[in-house]
Amino acid sequence: MSSPTRAQASIFGASAGIIVNAEEGDYMESKIPSVANTLYYVENVLVDWGTMLHYLNLYYYKNQINDAEYDAILVSPNLSDFDDHINMDLESDTLFAETLSLYRHFRRDLLAGLAEAVLMEVRKRSWNYRRERWAFMKVGKEFRSLSLTPSACPMFEVLSKRLHQLQKKLQSKLFIAVFRNIATQLDTHLFEDLVLDNRFNDGGALQFKFDITRNLLPLFAHYTDMPATYFPQLSESYVLLNLAKGSALLLRETLLALDGTTGVEDTRGKMLKEIGVNNFSPKMAIKILNQRVDITINRVNVD
Repeated sequence: MSSPTRAQASIFGASAGIIVNAEEGDYMESKIPSVANTLYYVENVLVDWGTMLHYLNLYYYKNQINDAEYDAILVSPNLSDFDDHINMDLESDTLFAETLSLYRHFRRDLLAGLAEAVLMEVRKRSWNYRRERWAFMKVGKEFRSLSLTPSACPMFEVLSKRLHQLQKKLQSKLFIAVFRNIATQLDTHLFEDLVLDNRFNDGGALQFKFDITRNLLPLFAHYTDMPATYFPQLSESYVLLNLAKGSALLLRETLLALDGTTGVEDTRGKMLKEIGVNNFSPKMAIKILNQRVDITINRVNVD
């Protein structure tokens, strides 16, 4: 698909910014979702039109005219050759390719703005939750007897409300794109500003696991069958934080001992996969293990 020129992209980006700024306040009640839906509808209409014989002919002649600027001999159009021998990409090889590119650029800017607006609210409401005393939480409760950390309630409340509103206002495919973006960014936000910024005792690690598995993932399960796939960093963090102390120490020592090994001798990836850690590098796994208060001997900072 052809990309918009820098000037065109700037115009559309500025237009998106003007709309977003003009609709500041309760953006869910603004025209932004409707504008995004309209753009998406027009895009699909143009894609359909691009497959019609009339527009295919126009597209063919347009290309021939463009080619004539570089070739003195203008070949007579042969539509059957065009249909039989060119594997046409409906989204790019149409008369409306440039228009589609511009509309999509504009629509993506609007959707990114909606996702960022939700995330700004979530970040604000999650401040107290991220500053919980995870290293001093009570130990001894059974997992099933736990309840959501009270300071997490404002974050989950606004997240649930905004996702529900977006689902009602956006076309289904647009909503999927937005909620995936929100989930991915939320995974990174809580990982960097909660997991890596705090230390955890047994009680804190168990509570963190409960909040993720019994509250965050079920919230997104309303919109996808596999919510955990959008939160790999949080999911693998609670696995490492909740390993039995002996297993955690052994894993950490082995990962450190094998640092620098290559080829068949490097079994670190296999070891991590055996406990359900598939995305973290060995160095990151060590860094998360170091967040445990029960691992204090020879604590190593890993870049």
